[in-house]
Amino acid sequence: MRTCCISASARACSPTERGRRETPALAWLVLLIICAALLPGTVVGQSSPPPLQATDLRKVHEVQDVALSPSGRNVAYTVRRAVPTPDGMREYQTHLFVTPTYGGTQSRLLTRTGSASSPAWHPDGDRIAFVRPVDGIPQIFLLSLSGGEPDQLTSTPHGATQPRWGPRGDRLLFSSDVPRPALRRLLGKPPPSTRPGRSPQDTIRRAPPRSVLVLRSAQSFDPVDTLALGPNNRIAPVNDTSRVLRPPSGIAVPDRLRGLRVDSLRLLSPDSLRTVFDRLQVLPDTTQFPVVPDTAATPDGDLLQRRRWLDQRPPAQQHVFTHPSLDDAAGIPTYQHYFRVDVPETATTDQPLRPDPQLVTRGYRSFRDAAWLPSGSQVVVSADPADTTAAPQRQSALYLVDLDSYRLSRLLHIDGYALSHPTVTTDGTTLAFQAQPLTDPSYEHAEIGLFEIDGRSDPTLLTTSFDHEIGTFQWSPNGWYLYVTAPVRGGRPLYRFAPFARTDTASNSGGRTSLRDDHTASRDSFSLDTTMTRTVPYDRVLPPSQAVQGIDITDSKAVYGAFTPDNPSELYTNTVSFNSEKRLSRHNVDWTQPRYFRTSEWVQAWHDGLSVYGRLTPPDRSLDATRAPLVVLLRGGPAPLTASTPLTAWTERQYLSGRGYAVLEVWPRGSTGFGEAFRRHNFQDWGPDPAGDVRALVDSVTTRSWVAPNEQAVAGRGYGATLAAWLVSRTDRFDAAVAQGGVYDLNAFFGESNAGTLIADQFGGPPWRSTPPSRSPIIRPTPLFSAGLLPAPDTTLQAPAAALSRSAPIARTPRIDTPMLLLHGGADRRTPPAQTEMLYRHLQRQSHPVEYVRYPGVGHAFEGATPTQRIDRLVRLQEFLARYVPPPPANR
Repeated sequence: MRTCCISASARACSPTERGRRETPALAWLVLLIICAALLPGTVVGQSSPPPLQATDLRKVHEVQDVALSPSGRNVAYTVRRAVPTPDGMREYQTHLFVTPTYGGTQSRLLTRTGSASSPAWHPDGDRIAFVRPVDGIPQIFLLSLSGGEPDQLTSTPHGATQPRWGPRGDRLLFSSDVPRPALRRLLGKPPPSTRPGRSPQDTIRRAPPRSVLVLRSAQSFDPVDTLALGPNNRIAPVNDTSRVLRPPSGIAVPDRLRGLRVDSLRLLSPDSLRTVFDRLQVLPDTTQFPVVPDTAATPDGDLLQRRRWLDQRPPAQQHVFTHPSLDDAAGIPTYQHYFRVDVPETATTDQPLRPDPQLVTRGYRSFRDAAWLPSGSQVVVSADPADTTAAPQRQSALYLVDLDSYRLSRLLHIDGYALSHPTVTTDGTTLAFQAQPLTDPSYEHAEIGLFEIDGRSDPTLLTTSFDHEIGTFQWSPNGWYLYVTAPVRGGRPLYRFAPFARTDTASNSGGRTSLRDDHTASRDSFSLDTTMTRTVPYDRVLPPSQAVQGIDITDSKAVYGAFTPDNPSELYTNTVSFNSEKRLSRHNVDWTQPRYFRTSEWVQAWHDGLSVYGRLTPPDRSLDATRAPLVVLLRGGPAPLTASTPLTAWTERQYLSGRGYAVLEVWPRGSTGFGEAFRRHNFQDWGPDPAGDVRALVDSVTTRSWVAPNEQAVAGRGYGATLAAWLVSRTDRFDAAVAQGGVYDLNAFFGESNAGTLIADQFGGPPWRSTPPSRSPIIRPTPLFSAGLLPAPDTTLQAPAAALSRSAPIARTPRIDTPMLLLHGGADRRTPPAQTEMLYRHLQRQSHPVEYVRYPGVGHAFEGATPTQRIDRLVRLQEFLARYVPPPPANR
């Protein structure tokens, strides 16, 4: 090919000749560029991988329950996923899988229809018990790993959950939520009265027994006739022939005495009556018969009959509540109890038997967290105080239950603590438990304690220096380590505690040691002092970037489900050194690999002496270089109002950043996962200072070159919605706001929510209290405090009513000019829909731009939502933001 040289000689070429020579070269260059653009992997003209799509929510598989087989070679686990329904929609189901822990093979699906949960391995490792609903009621099924269909083991009317095999495999324990009327039939005694001015016996009319004259044979003294008494020991009517006097057989009776009616005896004189009895050879005597009880129930009767009528009304027509919780169906309290099933040898044959379950816990209270002892005849449980309804979950203790005699004995009580989640070592000598302080329950985090089951040692709290909330925990099989999950910075990492590690230079070999024997006799009740707390070594074995979703451990390996920044959920195995992680499943691999997920960075700002943390995610700027609008997502807050999980937070983060937004997630003071001191700093303050935390962090990131400082929106769920509404009622810096499931009138929230004592705990008392609390739970590093003395009373504290008003967004709705999208679940009992509807009406009547969407059947953390409802919420969030804060043109 001839080309025109770019040299001095080229200048000698004529323009016509140069044009002819340049034309083929330009054509080839254009062709080369087009071909390069079409080649895969070529940078020129290639678009970046797509971000998360809304419909990807249908593809998410979430690993939940994880259970290792006794040999450790296999693991059973459940996966929650969206499946098609006959009507063309989708619903969530949870299916059971099993896979070898060495990997290399695809997980085997064990259940294909219906949901399955709570897998529990038989001690022989040849079958699995699990829970599956039957006509909407959970029941326990057994599945043999040698093949075949699952066999139903239970058919209890109120459901069977939490299956736990006994050590020998011949018994299985399960729990059931029993309504009070059914429990009364099981126990055979009435419940304690909880209705003011009523008693359990006030519908029973007791009448004295009737005394009846009996005639007995003068010779044998056997009863011959019971006067005035007819069949079935009932008083005979006047015209009843049974009222005729019946003399003893074989006695000659004159005609004038035959047919003598009982009533005629009243007409005889005492002497004549004695003559008659002598002639009949009978002796008079008396006996007593109970009166037939009055069982009438009518609204027109006396007070007792009207009470019966009210008590017999069908619950579906009226709900009567006399206890703190308003969540019980029809106002009827339910109690969690444990039942024992003796599993027959034919349990997994073609014709399995369904043995009758035996109630092993008794009383009108709930029992939880059952753990077997190695003997197979006893379990440890946590339980509420006997026959009480006064916030029982805050006073629980540990008990020992004998499964043969059904005897219940208290094992451990600590003054000022609620004890729960007993976890027993393999040798059955020591148990770990959770101890929740009852003082400042909203701020003081739970501790893990140890206790020798023989009761001859003081209990010991191990985690007083661990500055995070306790999640789940379990022993390693050798009883040397405790593995603990904890919420930290939006994740759920794994920690390992060594409670028996020696603090001196002595060798730790030789296995686990015991606690020191402090008592010559067993004790079950203690008052905690400084000698019962100690610091034990621990290390973090999985990072906060992961969120552990279920875990089981042997002495050599750990298997866990986990969320990671580039995969919403998979099953992993690791050594106990946690340096050789290997993925066992690929439930989300196929659909996540073509996606591009943006990487976040942690950012920090200071406000009011506190370090405030957030997570900043850059937008998809592959096709546009302009500055991106900023969406501020408010996370955290008081734990009962935290509505985001690591998975839902990840979904929002990736979806919004993939559409051109810079996303800043903020955890203001009061949030879990940043230490106890940080959590305490929202006392009497859900508005001003947390809002200052948000503003400080927003100001720190708007200096980035790729963030548009004057284009901002704010959104939140739960407490985040409350703070979002508070912010837009005080500032106009946000162009749009989205609030889901928030609290806007804190005084009303005190009486509406099932959050218990949250408002009273965090504001120093109930709304009607007119005096400030005597002290603040906020930790201050003063010399007096460091010396162990109480700090001086805080004179800046307000009466609860004033503090609630200061933190309530509803008080300043006239100042809200920011367009708002309000979302709420129709079945939310934590923050009832009335809260959002109140704010909506305030804004509507003041002609502010507002839109309200209610999702039927959806709870506070969006539990109960269908896949389509979750997609709707995500798309609706971004669509509303785009109205007022449009993304860059390339992302619209």
